[in-house]
Amino acid sequence: MKSNFEAFLTEYPSGMSVNSLIAAKDFGLHKDQMVVGNGASELIKSLMEQLPGKIGVVKPTFEEYPNRKNAEDVIAFLPSNEDYSYSAEDLMNYYADKDIKTLLLINPDNPSGNYIPKKDVLLLAAWAEEREICLIVDESFVDFADETDSSLLEQAVLTQYPHLFVMKSISKSYGVPGIRLGILAGDNKEMIAKLKKDVSIWNINSFGEFYLQIYEKYAKDYKAAMDKFRQERRAFVNALAEVQGLRVIPSQANYLLCELTNGESATKLAEDLLDEDNILIKDFESYPYLGDLELIFKQIPKYSFIHFQYITRLNKNHIKDKGTWENYKKFLDFAKKFNVKEYYKVEPNCYGKIAYCKCNSIKIKEDGSVETDCPNFNLKDFYSEKKMICKNISCSIEEKLDHRCF
Repeated sequence: MKSNFEAFLTEYPSGMSVNSLIAAKDFGLHKDQMVVGNGASELIKSLMEQLPGKIGVVKPTFEEYPNRKNAEDVIAFLPSNEDYSYSAEDLMNYYADKDIKTLLLINPDNPSGNYIPKKDVLLLAAWAEEREICLIVDESFVDFADETDSSLLEQAVLTQYPHLFVMKSISKSYGVPGIRLGILAGDNKEMIAKLKKDVSIWNINSFGEFYLQIYEKYAKDYKAAMDKFRQERRAFVNALAEVQGLRVIPSQANYLLCELTNGESATKLAEDLLDEDNILIKDFESYPYLGDLELIFKQIPKYSFIHFQYITRLNKNHIKDKGTWENYKKFLDFAKKFNVKEYYKVEPNCYGKIAYCKCNSIKIKEDGSVETDCPNFNLKDFYSEKKMICKNISCSIEEKLDHRCF
């Protein structure tokens, strides 16, 4: 690239037709199955604007997709375990009775690193195909997985599942975010053609085009690098597991989500590592569904049920540091809005009841008040008994104990 810098800078790149042909050749697909974007973000925006109806999304995840939809059109699945892990079967069971037109799978997921094996993703694709649900599989991190034959970017796969779209960011595994390259592939040629018309006429610059041209030349080096990375990840995980007060969540990506179990603040740790060791880590203490109560509370109107487990999960260090104490005070303010005085107690081994209603009749408004159009939902019981009760016979009610308590 360095030797061709002047030409890249002074010459126009080719258009979408040529770039789609080059990218299709790189991945063994047809030109009319492939669209190239100025990073995956450009393609995400364009695709989300073209797809109608509600979308199923696992939370927590990469927010660029749901952020492109209206809040009421996002139907979230929240894994009920501390590793945020889930399977294809979990998704099929959860969305079996949900009115969704699209289902999103980030595989491996971000930030959890959860990975669904290829054979199970294909089962999910068959399930979506049968229901005419568009399945988007973002495999930007899939090359890092231990399963080496993991990609769905195959001619036979796309042809068999025309409701399937596969997104891949070239930035992630190839380490070239500045080039801004992403691809989207699918056998829905009508949709692919729409997306090509929707993006800019010269959306890829000459540097990006040249990278696509030399991509295949370094395939063997890339494979060797991925093999080396998998070895390094195992060693890194083992080393982190020896750190007292740190719980490492299993990951098949090039990042690890960790939980502090010693009462330390994630924000303070991030600041200390940067100041003292010049190491930058991402602080998820304020990430929706991973820590901060106020951000989580703002997300609640998106869903047809209210899940107190996620509203009240802080860091398990409640009053041991100033930042979490501030979060706890926010929780007290939140509880006061609902006239809930003893829903959770700040003490070891405390329990809190969780209940939710699937008849889509219960909503929390921005001001914290509850409203419902279901005559069987008893607001009085909600306020007095500290739980949600829906007496609609057709509504599926689940109630369980959360043993984590913050």
